[in-house]
Amino acid sequence: MHPNCQITIRTATFGKHKRYVLMDQQERYWTGDGWTLDLCQALRHADILGAHTEYQRVVEELYQDKPVRTFEAVIRVRVFADQPFDVVALRAYLERASRFSQDTERMGDGPVDGSLVLQIADYSVLKEVKPAEDTTTR
Repeated sequence: MHPNCQITIRTATFGKHKRYVLMDQQERYWTGDGWTLDLCQALRHADILGAHTEYQRVVEELYQDKPVRTFEAVIRVRVFADQPFDVVALRAYLERASRFSQDTERMGDGPVDGSLVLQIADYSVLKEVKPAEDTTTR
């Protein structure tokens, strides 16, 4: 993590509702534009995906002065279903349900000291692969 800030996503209960908040190494909470010790002022996310998106935005700001390299990888999505669906429905599902994470506590933030790896999937180019093209074995 950036030497000046270690951020984690934590769960917090507000009344009957579980929410996700960002917390730094000084046990301060992210408000959306700064840090506070008051949990009640924390920016709350109803789902982990929203918290993860905000986490990426905040840590990306910490590394904005470093050069950026972009890489692409292939993600294979296999769907087992006996009911019909189209690629639009699958794309909508994946955009809502998918999240990528790294074990940064165990492995660090990147391949070298001072680096940060952020992942995002772009499902806008999702397409079905014909059986002859599918190299995934069952």
